Amino acid sequence: QAKSADFFDTETFATARFDATIQPEGQGYVATGTLDLHGASVAVTLPLDLQITGDTATLSAETTLDRRDFGIGRTYSDETTVGFGVTVKVALTATRR
Repeated sequence: QAKSADFFDTETFATARFDATIQPEGQGYVATGTLDLHGASVAVTLPLDLQITGDTATLSAETTLDRRDFGIGRTYSDETTVGFGVTVKVALTATRR
């Protein structure tokens, strides 16, 4: 159902893209940029936790987006059936070769 025209409409919007600049902030990093999703471009700030041990880097991040900012689930105008906030989690491990 999430792929349907009511929500992500993956037939029309097959990809999402996050273009950001990563900068140090406090004890970690922050990615500030634009998320292009479902035909909308929305400014997003994504706090990053980056750990580097030897040749391995591990990145994790979490933020909450409002689905209405992207026009997702327009027919669900209140939170009784589908919430407005959507938690997005990112996990990445990279190894230097």
